[in-house]
Amino acid sequence: MKKSNASTKKSKRKRADADEALEDVLRRLNITRWDYVIFGDGSGSNWDREAGWAAITVERLTMERLLWDGCVNRGTVNFAEVMAYVQPMSWISARAEEARGKGNFRKVPHEVHIVTDSQYVRDTGKGEGRTMVKNAALWSALDVFKRQGFIFRWHWIRRGSAALNDLADAYSRAARLLRKEAELVADQERKSGKTVYQVNPAGR
Repeated sequence: MKKSNASTKKSKRKRADADEALEDVLRRLNITRWDYVIFGDGSGSNWDREAGWAAITVERLTMERLLWDGCVNRGTVNFAEVMAYVQPMSWISARAEEARGKGNFRKVPHEVHIVTDSQYVRDTGKGEGRTMVKNAALWSALDVFKRQGFIFRWHWIRRGSAALNDLADAYSRAARLLRKEAELVADQERKSGKTVYQVNPAGR
């Protein structure tokens, strides 16, 4: 009976953590100054398999939340973990350049907080182990954003401890599965010599 009660309490704590509000996450991580917060996650295994990623950005000025996701037919889990931040940062950077072009410097974001459950991302982002060559091209892209004036703050949270991180995890896995299904269809077409639409015209 004691074992069952302990398990129930642990489950309740996990659900409570997952429902944690953005304000609570900011307080827990001691984030007081920010322009954007990005919660990201990646899903994958090795270079012979599909990979997917997802991120949720929160803009302080408008409190707008946007979902970002993507997938590739070949990519490691660490590749996907970093891509979760490269994709939204490319958009944020483009918006900043547009604001600069219009002379609206007040709308140019500078401080971006990265929230991840990957210690690899947190440690490499902070500069620990930046001599590593793995995914160097992606890290170089983030370095370009730094030269544009963005300041990155890196935070690690345990998996399942924040709702927005859980959402990124779910979408990254969904993106990877979508890519896997596309690979299966392509493989079937190669073997049969027919497209999926030739086999099932109603599928159009």
